[in-house]
Amino acid sequence: AGPRRVVVPTSAGAAIPAGELAARIALSAGRLTRGGVPAFTPEFVLADVALEPPRRFSEYSGDLSGRYVEALALLPPEGGADLAGLVESILGHQRADGRFGDPDLRYTADEIGGLHMAQLWGNGRLLLGLVQYHAVTGDAATLAAARKLADFLTGIRAQASKPAVVKRLLDQGAMGIICFTQLNEPLVLLAELTGERRYLDEARKIGATLGERGIQHAHGYLTTARGMVALAQATGDGALLGQVEGLYADLVASPDLLYLGGVPEFFGGDASGHRPRDEGCGVADFLRLSLMLHRATGKADYLERAEHCLLNHLCFNQFATGDFGHRLFFEQGIAPTESVGRAWWCCTMHGYRAFDDVLNSAVRVDGGSVLVDLYLDFDWKGEGLEIAARTRAMSPLESRFVVEVKEAEGEAPLGLRRPSWAESVEIATGERSPQVDEHDGYLELRRLRPGDRVEVTLRHRARLRTRDGRDLHPGELQGEVEGLLFLGPWLYVVDEEAEPLFFGEPWKDANRVLLPAELEAPAEPREASPFVEPARHVTARYVHGGFPGTHPVTLRPIGEQTGGRPGTVATWITWRKE
Repeated sequence: AGPRRVVVPTSAGAAIPAGELAARIALSAGRLTRGGVPAFTPEFVLADVALEPPRRFSEYSGDLSGRYVEALALLPPEGGADLAGLVESILGHQRADGRFGDPDLRYTADEIGGLHMAQLWGNGRLLLGLVQYHAVTGDAATLAAARKLADFLTGIRAQASKPAVVKRLLDQGAMGIICFTQLNEPLVLLAELTGERRYLDEARKIGATLGERGIQHAHGYLTTARGMVALAQATGDGALLGQVEGLYADLVASPDLLYLGGVPEFFGGDASGHRPRDEGCGVADFLRLSLMLHRATGKADYLERAEHCLLNHLCFNQFATGDFGHRLFFEQGIAPTESVGRAWWCCTMHGYRAFDDVLNSAVRVDGGSVLVDLYLDFDWKGEGLEIAARTRAMSPLESRFVVEVKEAEGEAPLGLRRPSWAESVEIATGERSPQVDEHDGYLELRRLRPGDRVEVTLRHRARLRTRDGRDLHPGELQGEVEGLLFLGPWLYVVDEEAEPLFFGEPWKDANRVLLPAELEAPAEPREASPFVEPARHVTARYVHGGFPGTHPVTLRPIGEQTGGRPGTVATWITWRKE
C-alpha cells in the first residue's frame, strides 16, 4: 500500500499539497499512523502523561503526546489516528493542580532545576496540542483542561523567572531556561481563542526571560522567538517584532546558521560542548520562524531563507522512514551517526508539523493580489481564483512552473515571485495573453480566465559559495576552489549511496571534481521517485586522491537523500574546471 492522502483542513489560505510535497507529507503521516518501530500506539503516545510503560524522555511529560495531537490535528491523514479518543485519555491523566506528569515536583525558586524544566517543556508542548485540537474541533472539555493547565503554568511564573533561577538554568541545554520561556507560544494562542488578555500578559513576562542566544538549545530558543512574533501580532507591538528581527539578524550573521539553511541542535559551536549535529526540530523552527517573519513584515529575505531551509535542510533531514532527526556534520559534509539519528520522540512530529506552515505560506493574499511565494506542487482556491500549480525539472539549470486556472471570478491578479536564485523568469500564456506587470518583485497576471495555462520558465543561477563567503559563477573559476555548488535554490552534493567509490580513502581534501562548462543531466539517469528528479542531476568527472584517471560522478540536490539510506555526503568539494 502506498502513502495515504493527507486531508488538509480548509483554513483560509491553505494550499492542498501535490507532487513531491504531498509525498513528503504522506511519508511522515504514515510513520505517525501506520506502524513502524516504535509504533505510535495510544499506549505509547500516552506514556509521558500516564508515566507508564517506561519510555525515553517521559520526564518531559506531555512532550510527545502534545506534539502528536498538534501535528495530526493540523494535518490529519485520511483514516489516521483516533485523536478524539486519545485526547480524552490524555485529559484523564491531568493532576488536580492542572499539570501533567510528576505531581511531587515543587516549584519554589530554591528547588527549580532540570527536572522542573523538563516538566515545563512537556506541559507547554501539551498545552499547545490541546489548544490546537480545540481550535480545530471546538471541544469544550479540551479547552477547560487547557485553561487549567495554563493556570498552573502561569502560577509558577513568579518563581521560575527569578534572576537566580534564570542564571542557574542558562546554558543547560534541553533542561535550560528555554523550557520555561517557550510557554509564551501556547499562551498567545489560548488568549486568541478565549479573548482573555491575561494570557497575553503572562506570555510577555515569560518570553522576556529568554536572554541572549549564547549556547542554548536551538529548538527552545526559536520556539520562544516564534511565541514573541505571535505576541507582537496579537498585540500590534511593533517594538517586540523589531526585537525578534534583531535576534534573527544576529543569528543569520553568526556561525549558528548552517549552510544547509537551518541551525545546529545547540547554539555556540565548540563552546557548547556538544557534537556538531543538527536536530529536525530546530531546523523546522527556523523554517517556521522565517515564514512567520515574512508574513509579519513582507520582507523578501525571510522568504528566501525559508525556501533555502525547506528545500535543502528540512528535506535532507527527512529520512526514508518518514522520521526527522539528527545529521552529523564534519569538515567536508555530513556523516551518518552511529545511533542512526531518527528522533521519534520529537523531530518526527515537529518536522511533520512544519509542513502545515509551508502549506499556509505557498500562496498569500496581499492588497487584493494572490501571490505565489513558493514554487511547489499544490492546488489553491480563494479570492474568486482556483489554480493547480505544478513544477517540472527541465534540466539542472531550468525549471518550469505551470499554473492551470480552474476558476477565475473577480479582478484579483495572480502574482508570481521573482526569486533571487533565478537568472531570468519568463512567462508564456498560450494563444491568449493576459496582461503581465511587474510589481514589488512579483510578475502579476491580470484578466485571467478559466482554462488559462500559465508556464513560468525559471533559469537557475549557478554559483559556488567559498569558505570565506564569496559567491563565484562557475565561469569565473580559476585554478582550484573549495566551495558549495548551488544551482537555483538547490545545494548539489556527492552522496555515498549513489557514488560509493568516491569516498574511498583518501578522499577528504584529495578528490577534485571537474566542473563541466555545460551542466547537463546524465544520458542514462537513475530511476525517478517522489524524491529523486533525474532531470535535475549533473553529470561530471572527478580525480580521486588515491588512484589515477578521471571517473564519472553524478551531482544531486541534497534533499534527494530522503529516498535512500543515511550515508556520507560531500558538500564542501574542491572544484576545478574541466
